[in-house]
Amino acid sequence: MAALALAVSAPSVVAFTRTSAVAAGTASASAAVVSESAVERLDFRRSRSFLAADMAMQPELVAQSLAAVEEEWQTQASLFSECENIGSSSNTDKDSGSSKVKEDAFDKVSCDGAPRASKAFSKSCGTLAQALVHGSSGNKDNVAELFSDVCSQDVLKGSHRAATCSEFASTVGEAMSANSYANRNYIDYNQLCTGFWQQLVAGEKKYRQEEAAQSGEEEKAGAAAQEKAAKAKAEEEAVKVKAAEEAQRKVDEEAKFDAAQDAKAKADEEAEFIARHEAKDRADKAAAKAKAEEEAKKQAKAGEEAKGKAGKAKAEENTKAKSKVKEQANEDTKTNEQGNKGKASQVAEGKPSHHA
Repeated sequence: MAALALAVSAPSVVAFTRTSAVAAGTASASAAVVSESAVERLDFRRSRSFLAADMAMQPELVAQSLAAVEEEWQTQASLFSECENIGSSSNTDKDSGSSKVKEDAFDKVSCDGAPRASKAFSKSCGTLAQALVHGSSGNKDNVAELFSDVCSQDVLKGSHRAATCSEFASTVGEAMSANSYANRNYIDYNQLCTGFWQQLVAGEKKYRQEEAAQSGEEEKAGAAAQEKAAKAKAEEEAVKVKAAEEAQRKVDEEAKFDAAQDAKAKADEEAEFIARHEAKDRADKAAAKAKAEEEAKKQAKAGEEAKGKAGKAKAEENTKAKSKVKEQANEDTKTNEQGNKGKASQVAEGKPSHHA
């Protein structure tokens, strides 16, 4: 797993970087140790508030770093537990040869790194615990609150990470007292980490025992389990085939129904389109007819009005002509009367008439 390197770049600021990845459970597991050079460079006098200040506001960063450290610890504890188990088997089963099988299963070269794994854990555990305590100024409540925030981060959820975080928090909390000064100066980090290491190794042993017990039960089941599994698988396959056929039938029916619905919807849409256009055509024709009739009425009315005006004008003209003829006749009558009067006057006076 990746090792955690803690390097202080400025007061109250800690940068978390990860060194090269190392696989666990193989011969290279012995190399899974914390980068000691980075750990040794930690200056707690410069970074007394690295978690209480900046990192307290960003518990997710602490959680990310702790997750990497926990992976290292898990690898180291697993290596130590396995190698301790092999050593125990070698002492009790020298004549049976079973230890040889275990050594073959877990490369003996890996076990050469077991003491270094323990030492590396002790150093990284002490460094991290001291950073947490000093970063919280030795205040037990502050450390507990910081752990509460850190252990609840998503990066630590699942698997063993959250549990390991809580166990580490409990271990650190149990080592602290209400006296902040004493916490800063007198905590025995070696004893603290030894106890926590024992917890991790015991957890790994329990896990391996449970794994071995489970493996033994599986071996006991043997052929019967295989036969049962094969039968169950055949039945499951039959059920799956039947379910697939039923699902396909439903899919086909749904597809057929959907196609029918689509066809009906399309037909209805086309019918509605045709009906809408036919209605529009009828409305347009009716409107055109109404407009033509209106125009005809207007033209007829205009013709009647024009005819009336012409008749009226002709009547007025006739009336004027008649009036003029009458006036002319009246004038002629008047002229004749005046002429007759003149003749009569001349006759009476004895004057000869001009017409005589």
